Amino acid sequence: MAIKARQDENTTAMTPEIESCFEVIEAVTRFQPKREFPVLHMEHLRFLAASDAAVEADNPRSGGFHLSWFQPDRLSFVATNCAEFQSLWQPAETHIAQLELSIVLYALVERPDLFRHRHGLWFLDNVAAAVMTLVRGRSSNADLALFALRAQGYWEYVQSKSNWADDISRLGVSDPWWRCHGFEFYSSYLPTIFFQLPFVAVILTFEFL
Repeated sequence: MAIKARQDENTTAMTPEIESCFEVIEAVTRFQPKREFPVLHMEHLRFLAASDAAVEADNPRSGGFHLSWFQPDRLSFVATNCAEFQSLWQPAETHIAQLELSIVLYALVERPDLFRHRHGLWFLDNVAAAVMTLVRGRSSNADLALFALRAQGYWEYVQSKSNWADDISRLGVSDPWWRCHGFEFYSSYLPTIFFQLPFVAVILTFEFL
């Protein structure tokens, strides 16, 4: 978007936003991605995910997510260090958009081996900030992580009251939903370094995980 916006500006200065765009382009082209066109039917392993974040007076920054692999593994996670990210983002009235997208990265960091080469459906209840950002590919860290894992997510909006992860994002381990549906509970910690690494390093890290 920063590069596109430059078309209507009468300046030649390199802004940090444009430099960031070039960094993403260079990081992806360095790995020479190839588009594959299957000739025969391909069976992809599937996943199903739901994530959510909450910013409330009594719990200013929290989040959680559920992952299902269509196998016995059904996993629920509560994000434990959401508050640490506040210092990384520019001052704003609320950081709900950044937090919603960060929870996606939380999930990819937790089980990268199970996401690898899978296609799946991912439910979020923030259409403007989270769903559209991921659909359009503007969430650099999450998109590059999926690129490195060769995973493909189909992002779908769901109303908050129908989002599996709505309660776990607020109640944590006290959420009754994960127990009722046979999920295993874990705490999830996302190192803030993922938001500070060069984009090439993000791709290499997820290829290694």
